[in-house]
Amino acid sequence: MQSRAYPFEIVHVTGECRLLDADSVEHVYWRRDGKPLSVGHYVVGWPPGTVGRRFHEDAIFHGPFRLRIEAEAALEELTACRRTA
Repeated sequence: MQSRAYPFEIVHVTGECRLLDADSVEHVYWRRDGKPLSVGHYVVGWPPGTVGRRFHEDAIFHGPFRLRIEAEAALEELTACRRTA
């Protein structure tokens, strides 16, 4: 997968260790602390230089957001902060 202009993506966590990415492809995710995420929408970020976006211990999940539009607003805020940093 190619790196995008910014290292964020909106995903929908559908159940324990399962999510749908921005293209509605289902993935298994895992976290460094081993705790599952609550169902909802998340903005996922990756460290600078990440090329292959994997939903594992490098991924940083922001959320949950009940509605996708709330996650989209958070994404706008995160990208605005990134542009001004």
